[in-house]
Amino acid sequence: MSIFVDTPFATEIEADDHRGLLTVAQGWKVPYYRTVPLTGNKYVVHAIIGIHGNLRRPDQTFTGLFDAARAAHATRKVAIVTPFFQTHNDEPAEDEARWTSAAWKEGGEAEGPYGLSSFAVMDGIFRSLADKEKFPRLRSIALVGHSAGGQFTQRYAAAGEAPTELSGVRIRYVVANPSSYLYLSNLRPDLGDPTATAFDVPDSSCAEYDNYKYGLRNLDTHYLRKVGAREMRARYLSRKVTYLLGSADVERDSELDTEPAAELQGAHRFDRGLRYTNYLRTYFPSAPHQRLIVPGVAHENAAMFGSRQARSVLFA
Repeated sequence: MSIFVDTPFATEIEADDHRGLLTVAQGWKVPYYRTVPLTGNKYVVHAIIGIHGNLRRPDQTFTGLFDAARAAHATRKVAIVTPFFQTHNDEPAEDEARWTSAAWKEGGEAEGPYGLSSFAVMDGIFRSLADKEKFPRLRSIALVGHSAGGQFTQRYAAAGEAPTELSGVRIRYVVANPSSYLYLSNLRPDLGDPTATAFDVPDSSCAEYDNYKYGLRNLDTHYLRKVGAREMRARYLSRKVTYLLGSADVERDSELDTEPAAELQGAHRFDRGLRYTNYLRTYFPSAPHQRLIVPGVAHENAAMFGSRQARSVLFA
């Protein structure tokens, strides 16, 4: 397999050559796939950071985003970067960071090196791309994720530290078909309302429904506690977020989050997305967020990012 990147800075790249290593902390490394390395490039004007799903296939995320860029005739000056948040099941090298399957997608702390948040890794990627000595022409960054990657992207949009530091770079977040959402208050959907527009404090035996990662209570890592719930809410409501919802993503498959706190958000991914975006429109109408529905698409990464709706935000 090979990919031709139509840019002044790349030729034909073999699949194995897509992979690089990012040093993150104390000599530990995180693998990543890229069209250009994070050491820099003078031609790049836009970057897309893609986050893989629960099955952890960053190579597929990378090629899917590249195919979308090629279809949009947008490969000339776009950098695509997809980090690999490994678990023990991925058999990482001794010096490669690893998380549990649950931890990486919510900014949790690594098992090795102990305490490293996956959000801190993302901070490092943002800072590298925004470094004018490395990428002097870069003007915008899009963080995008589908499914579990969408969970990561949505939570990072609330907590991420690096975007608060960067100037001269436009940042947007694209959240596609996640299993659950971070709510900003103790309200949840009235699941008996078919219009998906009613919300209330749930009368539920699920006492922990408003704990992180579903709400802003009991922030459980050093990274999150340092930011704090009030600042997370403020950051999220100030950042540009697009929700991509596949209208056919209605199956309750084995990857759907069925924890009680997730079930309070809706029956399936499309339902949860509709109710969450209606919640934002009702209580936070001035937030710079938008919802785009991709008709007829189910829980399919490539189809979502290859859609006209996705291209309009990824390569605008």
